[in-house]
Amino acid sequence: MDQAVLKRNRKVDYWAKKVISLGGVAILVCVIGMLVMLVMQTAPLFLSPHKKELTAFALPNGNNTPEAVALGVDEYLETGYWIDSVGTIRFLDLQRAVETDHQKLFSGLGITKMRTYGPNSFSLTFADGSAGLVEVTFAAHFDENSQRTIEHQTKVIRQVPAGSFSQFPLEVLIRPLENNGMAAVALLPGNRVEVWTEVVEENFLGTSETHSFKTQIQTDPKDLVTALALNKKGDRLYLATQNGKLVLWNLNNPEEPALIDMRTAFADGRALTSLALVYGDESLAVGDEKGQVTTWFMAPEASGSPQKRLTLIHRLSSHKTEIQSLVPSLRNKAVLSLAAGTVTLDHMTSERELIRFSAPSPIKQFAFSTRGNGLLGLDQANRLTLWAFDAPHPEGSWMVYFGKVHYESYSAPDYVWQSSAGTDDFEPKFSLVPLIFGSLKGTLYAMLFAVPMGIFGAIYTNQFASRRFQTWAKPAVEITAAVPSVIIGFLAALWLAPILDRWLLGFFLFLVILPSLTLLFLVYWAQARTNKKLRLIEQSKELYLALPLLLSAVLLSAWLQPQVELWFFGGDFKQWLYAYVTKDYDQRNSIVISFALGFMVIPFIFTMTDDALSSVPDSLRAASVALGASRWQTTWKVLLPSASPGLFAGVILGMGRAIGETMVVLMATGNTPIIDISLFNGMRTLSANIAVEIPEAPVDGSLYRVLFLSALILFGFTFLINSIAELFRYSLRKKYAEF
Repeated sequence: MDQAVLKRNRKVDYWAKKVISLGGVAILVCVIGMLVMLVMQTAPLFLSPHKKELTAFALPNGNNTPEAVALGVDEYLETGYWIDSVGTIRFLDLQRAVETDHQKLFSGLGITKMRTYGPNSFSLTFADGSAGLVEVTFAAHFDENSQRTIEHQTKVIRQVPAGSFSQFPLEVLIRPLENNGMAAVALLPGNRVEVWTEVVEENFLGTSETHSFKTQIQTDPKDLVTALALNKKGDRLYLATQNGKLVLWNLNNPEEPALIDMRTAFADGRALTSLALVYGDESLAVGDEKGQVTTWFMAPEASGSPQKRLTLIHRLSSHKTEIQSLVPSLRNKAVLSLAAGTVTLDHMTSERELIRFSAPSPIKQFAFSTRGNGLLGLDQANRLTLWAFDAPHPEGSWMVYFGKVHYESYSAPDYVWQSSAGTDDFEPKFSLVPLIFGSLKGTLYAMLFAVPMGIFGAIYTNQFASRRFQTWAKPAVEITAAVPSVIIGFLAALWLAPILDRWLLGFFLFLVILPSLTLLFLVYWAQARTNKKLRLIEQSKELYLALPLLLSAVLLSAWLQPQVELWFFGGDFKQWLYAYVTKDYDQRNSIVISFALGFMVIPFIFTMTDDALSSVPDSLRAASVALGASRWQTTWKVLLPSASPGLFAGVILGMGRAIGETMVVLMATGNTPIIDISLFNGMRTLSANIAVEIPEAPVDGSLYRVLFLSALILFGFTFLINSIAELFRYSLRKKYAEF
């Protein structure tokens, strides 16, 4: 051969090898880069929160300096304030550590007790027996140079006059009601609790009438009330006692409060020292004398029981000494606890201890910022310290994503996905288990339909069909792989699902009738094939017999459906299903998915199986036939084992295609994230969930990163499936290589 030609060929081979290698490396780099990006977006979900001290300075300290009873800080962590015991509120520039303003509250009445309520709101009890609900607001303004200034304002929301209670109150909780009404609960000397309610009603003349009610809550004189909590609506009152009892009262009727529940919180009868309602007012945070923080809400004591009682749901941080104070976050389900000068931030749902810290001197007062991003603390040395928090994903943990969690208003722990609701105090539910289950369920039902259809269809086409049939059958099947998934999902949802819904019983009859007719026909054919003319049908014309058989089964099933439904199911098959099988029947169910998703997978399995059978050497086929084996025996005993690596690869490829499909499962299922293997309801898959949720996910928010975690899991599934497939293919190739 000409040396120039050889040289040119070697040069072409060299560069072809380089280009192919570069392409392979580029693909590998892209896959690894994708994995790294998914991990980087997911990792912050599991990083530990941290704090940073922004500023610290001493407040005025002297014999004549009033004691601070309350603290507060704005959401920008720039302006703080403290309320002293003589009723003066003093505003501070935290960056410069200087006082900027001060105001007298209620003419400077002495404050005997303070309780926080809502964002920068306080229920204050005064020395003359009166009480008031005070709110501090901050407004940010920006000038033409985008410089921010923060203005503050103090407003009295409600006020309870002196003498409203039968004795001077030790502590008063005030909640505003509609139409300028209010509810006030007072703890009085002698272990007495009174409720003072002011209701404003509009009569038929359009004028307002005010009605006042004062009632007493029954308490045990020998069991000291140690803490109170009142919800925002003013209709639920919680009491904690020295003997460890939790008591819940219904205040809907201001004249006749009703006892809802009373129970001993712990078997050892430990004293309860602090109460606070978690954001949303559904759960109650309880601190006790042993330093344990727990949360409770109304739930059935036993599974299926209609009666609800206060139930211990979550155990949070444990301190070495009694809990002195509990303060809930105003943005999520986090709770701050104070014990012996140490502050701990826990998240109720995830049961994570987010941050625990203390100052050089024990902390005695603290305030949570409205954004939950900072804390202002005052220690025993009268030193004010401001910390910034960075806990962007407190509701996340391995237990939340993959374990059962007892969510608010649920009767028992469960796997739940619900990323949003109509209120801000909603408890996010990020369990990925229903989504993983939905992906596996959809894949399972799709493969149950696609694997037999794809493999047996390919076997018939490759080994039994005529050449003419083969020339158009395989291209026709391969073309279906190019049909957009959105079209298949659209047809499945709006055309196939209503048809199956109407002929549901007929579908199940078809599954019985078709095998029965086939069996009867085979018995008949065993006798009829003795006729030489009829036997010619077996020469690649079996399809002419199968199609009438299939059509007969369809017609017979449709004809029998109304009769069978009337005879055995009371005339309504779906109602019978609801009564005896499942209460979650959905028109867009797993049967629809099995057909729609299976239709998309069949071309992959069919093509890979056909190619694998075609790659088997003709010598093996000829040797088997020469030994007297029939076409079916040759296919079953010789060709299929030899082609098994390709068959297995086709099935795994189809499985990978099914588990990652988005549009079909998005359009053709109910998209309900449930764990139920039933055929009669739908599912929500990982891929469909990403498509549904991503438009509503704030960038870098918890939902946003959980969706990346879903993508990482989906990536892992695909990688695992392909790895297992490659191992099996290698094993089968090695086993049958000698043939």
